[in-house]
Amino acid sequence: MDVINQIQMQKIEEAMGEGNGAIVSAASLFSDQSNLIDNEVYTKGKSTNLYKYDNTLLGVEMTGTNLKRFIEWSYSYFNQYKPGDITVSFKKGAPAYLYDQFDGDIEFTVDLSKPSLEMDENNAVTNEGSRVNITSIGGEQFDPNATYKVAMNSYRFGSQIQKYGWASKDDVFYDSVNEQVYAIRDMLTAYVEEHKGIDVADFSGSLGNWSFTQYLPSGDITTLREGEGKALWDQLKNMEICVSIDLENPKYPAIVKSVNINDSSSYFVNPNKDAATLDEKVAGCNPTH
Repeated sequence: MDVINQIQMQKIEEAMGEGNGAIVSAASLFSDQSNLIDNEVYTKGKSTNLYKYDNTLLGVEMTGTNLKRFIEWSYSYFNQYKPGDITVSFKKGAPAYLYDQFDGDIEFTVDLSKPSLEMDENNAVTNEGSRVNITSIGGEQFDPNATYKVAMNSYRFGSQIQKYGWASKDDVFYDSVNEQVYAIRDMLTAYVEEHKGIDVADFSGSLGNWSFTQYLPSGDITTLREGEGKALWDQLKNMEICVSIDLENPKYPAIVKSVNINDSSSYFVNPNKDAATLDEKVAGCNPTH
């Protein structure tokens, strides 16, 4: 995600000039199977795996209020945290490509115990949501009345941002449609060809710009993973128990229930928990429960 977001911001700044690019970037993965393996040969197929569609890149000016709504909307992908949860879970039927991660010169926290943004059938906001706390953008205190430049793909702009009234075509200050390399997917390939590969060190500077309040930056949960919580967590890591997958949505089979120390129905015992091989244990946790 950092690779996609950083390249999006780099391309806009190259086109618009230093200091005139996007200060924030939003991007999502189209598949939870997308990944890059260290030392593997990068081919055009890798770009397709990372970025399935021919989306173009846009730079959009948004008010602070609407940028916060955008981020609140993205984190509504997660279910609300309940006392006893030791893992996160996701909204039933929600595809992963509707969850954007935000990069750039922005710092914020997300509290999953708070209500998420909600909209009615006419896309009017009925609950602003209170999960997201933006502490700074561009090194300055977040201002809901300020205007911020945001990089995003053309699909996100048309399907959500413009549709929900959070920005209009008049707010678009950059569009890659007329560039020689206009698709974000091909920008990834061009970057790799120019730099002879991808070095994670080149994209690690923005890591840690946000976090869940329920979790430490390392990924450890801040509560409950001691005593009973730790015992259940260790069972999960060792695949003695398994998370339940929503099989009613085969297209988007998400984990819709967090593992909870107070709810034994939030997980199931791996029938192969005593198996000798990892493959057998994985098969036991295969979503057929």
